[in-house]
Amino acid sequence: MLEDRFFTWVAMRVSRRAIFRLIAIALMSCISVACSASNSDVRAEGADLSGNSGKSDPMTMNIINNSSSTFQLEIGDEVRQTLKLHLEGGSLKIARLVIRDVYPQAAKDLKGVRIFIENPDADANTTIDDQHYISSFVLGLEDVQSQQFNIAPTLSRLWHAGIITPAHLDGRKQLQVTFVPIHWDYVTAFPTDFALTFKSLTLEVPNQ
Repeated sequence: MLEDRFFTWVAMRVSRRAIFRLIAIALMSCISVACSASNSDVRAEGADLSGNSGKSDPMTMNIINNSSSTFQLEIGDEVRQTLKLHLEGGSLKIARLVIRDVYPQAAKDLKGVRIFIENPDADANTTIDDQHYISSFVLGLEDVQSQQFNIAPTLSRLWHAGIITPAHLDGRKQLQVTFVPIHWDYVTAFPTDFALTFKSLTLEVPNQ
């Protein structure tokens, strides 16, 4: 009897989420049509991939597809100088990589997502023992969710290995972040419409 109540509760939860998702999709479609009809350029203040405040299009999303996806993480001057100071002094304890508003599509076969820094060649065969590996994340029950990771240990490791250097940070002023989705063993591949979209990717280095 208790088991029946549990599955009934789960079914009700899933149904409500499905209804809310359909409503959200319908609203987004209406907004898209309205914007196209008026040929307007809708913009708002927000954080872009560089993490700097400025003009950005709130409808623009970054997409992690069914293979590895690499993004250029721009680092502002203040954050970059703080990062260099602590890396040079061996005192970097916290450097937060924040991924905001992750939204899954056709992701029921997703086991998790591995994250690598400064290794754009990382793929499903790249293990977590790779020195560029940051961490992994799995999706929660929320339709839209955010993730954050302390990447200080990985940055310090790459600094001591000479992979990240002062010249590297001063010259490029960015880091390459690669996401690798991993599917469950019971499937051989993700569906073609699999995607993880997210709004922004930022690096935060607080005083420490």
